[in-house]
Amino acid sequence: MPIRTAVIEDTEEIVDLKIKAWKKAYQGMIEEEYLENMDPERFEEKLRLFFYDCNRIVYEDRKTKKIMGFCMYGERQNKAEGYQEYDSEICALYVDPEHKREGIGSKLILFAFKHLKQEKKKNTLLWCLKKNHSARHFYEAMGGILLGEKELYLNQTPYSEVGYGFSLNKILPFFYKRLPPRKKKIPL
Repeated sequence: MPIRTAVIEDTEEIVDLKIKAWKKAYQGMIEEEYLENMDPERFEEKLRLFFYDCNRIVYEDRKTKKIMGFCMYGERQNKAEGYQEYDSEICALYVDPEHKREGIGSKLILFAFKHLKQEKKKNTLLWCLKKNHSARHFYEAMGGILLGEKELYLNQTPYSEVGYGFSLNKILPFFYKRLPPRKKKIPL
């Protein structure tokens, strides 16, 4: 399986992926000046600071070993924002724009859901920009329920985010039902 735990040595490549994904996904949603001036060193420092506080996985190309997707998840980051029944959070999910719509995001988020369920978590929360209709469609297709809105500030500019909730007890059985049946081995 091309999903593996991210290691600290992946930090630079993950940050490059994040910046590339943000510039593509948020074009026209976030001020161009902010996107053009994203500082890789600042993001790398922040990622290293929180690296061991969350679970982190990458989707890696088997041949080239290039990271094509990244997901960070774990305990809720800010329980003060409400939604107390949500005991876990997807903090980050990025896919290389050149590999969108190849199932990488689905594989990463389902892996995270399964791991969170193994850790006895019941409900997962994630936030995305309200104007990011592509991501919102993806989260809704994955079974996310729209919960509410909050403000995100980047360089003192407010952006609306929407929260999606996922009940792990409902989501995972839903996806297992959608999988094609396994072929039975014919006895010799």
